[in-house]
Amino acid sequence: MRVMQHCPSPTCPYRVRKGVASECADTATACPDCGGALAPGEAPAAVTAGDDAPAHVPRSLRLRLVVTAIGVALIVALGYVSLLDVGDLPAEVVGAFRFAGSPFSLIAVGVTPFLTAYALVELVAVAVPGLRARRVGGREARAPLRLAADLLGLALALLAAYGFAVGVQYVSSYGGPPLGLFPTMLLGFGGAVALRLLWWILDAGALTGGVALLLFTGAVLELLDVTSDALTRANLEGTTPVAALAPMLVVGAVMVVMLALPAALRRGLGLTASPISLPTSGVSPMADLLVFVALADRIAWLAGYGFDAPSLLDPVAGDLGFIVVLAVLVLGEGWLFQRPRRVARLARGLGHPGSDLRATRRAFVIGSALTLVALSLSGLLVSHVVAIATVIAVALDLAASWRFRRVHGALVPVRDLHRVYAVTPALAALERAGVPAHADGRCFRALFPFFASYAPVVVLVRPEDEDAARACLHRGLHAGDPVAADVAGAFD
Repeated sequence: MRVMQHCPSPTCPYRVRKGVASECADTATACPDCGGALAPGEAPAAVTAGDDAPAHVPRSLRLRLVVTAIGVALIVALGYVSLLDVGDLPAEVVGAFRFAGSPFSLIAVGVTPFLTAYALVELVAVAVPGLRARRVGGREARAPLRLAADLLGLALALLAAYGFAVGVQYVSSYGGPPLGLFPTMLLGFGGAVALRLLWWILDAGALTGGVALLLFTGAVLELLDVTSDALTRANLEGTTPVAALAPMLVVGAVMVVMLALPAALRRGLGLTASPISLPTSGVSPMADLLVFVALADRIAWLAGYGFDAPSLLDPVAGDLGFIVVLAVLVLGEGWLFQRPRRVARLARGLGHPGSDLRATRRAFVIGSALTLVALSLSGLLVSHVVAIATVIAVALDLAASWRFRRVHGALVPVRDLHRVYAVTPALAALERAGVPAHADGRCFRALFPFFASYAPVVVLVRPEDEDAARACLHRGLHAGDPVAADVAGAFD
């Protein structure tokens, strides 16, 4: 079929990756990569992604790169400052007190209390009709929810610090140096608060969101440990390193396809008309369940009981019955987070071709199937899937942020998007209005549609485009579809 149209947008993802405009058949109605309007004729001569970039790296971008590097280095450093020499203690004794480094480190309490608090506050906001509109109303509307989550996070961090201090006393009885309960509790609480402050600083000054970088660092260190253990076992058993790392390689490859190549994947599957994100229900419905399982485990442990939280979900990995349960969860969570009718309605308000309900339903079914296959092929190793996907997603977000900031310099936030299916139509609407825009944290948020309420997709534009971008998004997001109506269901 002869090519008759091309995408003229200089910020189209296809052009950024390939250095040449995307070409489309004469029957196409919009660019499959960015959703923007098409221009007649074949693509002009190839250009490089750097042609529009300044000859030097903007000072603001260099500063953000420095902040990002220092932040990651601080997380690693704090994670390896241990309060206790655990020596040769059994792994099950100290395994619960590891976060991004050594057991019983200064940040062993981690960000889990704050992430749990955000999840609980989000559930309350879903259950209380008067708060539902705040969930998706942008940064200003969500301010009371953020404050409530941070205060609850401090309370949970104090509770977790007490459990940490008790754990230190318990391990000290094995021969380690005794530490006072109260000083250890303060150190644990202080480490958690320090991580929350670092999260806030990285939000303001890094290349992508603070919590994404925190979890990225922890995931990298976890995968390094897993890789080292796998290679050691392979050496002892006489197998090849590739065979030892096969499950991780498989899930990594699937996640790269689902997150890094969405445009090509959509074209191949005929999903170009729908803004539904991949994976449809997030990286793993199991990860959402683990939030509550882990919280219950902590409470039970403080009461003198305990159970192995991950083993509740992993021992039957590979069983047909468990895969059926997983399929139900994938479809259920996908339906809650990206219900086709809601996706089509929001796309229609923003003038995106994804308003076709039939195409949106097809995208939901195919996306859910791909998500289920990805989790099944990975062997249902819940924590490793989350770690691998997190590393890939944050790396992609960092690269995208660098490229866009390199071209456009300093940027300002104009809208927080908490519905992942709103990202593509919103960017397309801004592109049609002549406003270059970047969705910061897009890939990371696609992994956690609901419980990453602490990590919204932030729409960034040039300072001179701020007013026009705000007006465009306000009109599109509310055109014939008020937020109150869009959150009429329990989840969104």
